[in-house]
Amino acid sequence: MNKPFNHKNFQDNHHIVPKARMKDGYNVHTTENITRINRVVHENIHHLFGIKVPHEKIEYIVKMDQKVINKKYVKQLLDILNQEDFYIDNILLKKGL
Repeated sequence: MNKPFNHKNFQDNHHIVPKARMKDGYNVHTTENITRINRVVHENIHHLFGIKVPHEKIEYIVKMDQKVINKKYVKQLLDILNQEDFYIDNILLKKGL
């Protein structure tokens, strides 16, 4: 008898910067932007973050959990996200994002 189909064991290509954000000036097709992850994890990432880019995901988590993080570290974490060199060079097609 065949085992039932279990999609939980499958891997998907995950675009770290979502393809939908290409219009915002991100190079979504660079090899560094694509990784293999478990399909269930992949679906959950998109349920939680939608089409947020990495700095938006981190900001979302920091702001959501800031009540339990020392205030000086909340500020430091948020300051890091605003650094001009936060992303690798070939992920941004235009500066100022």
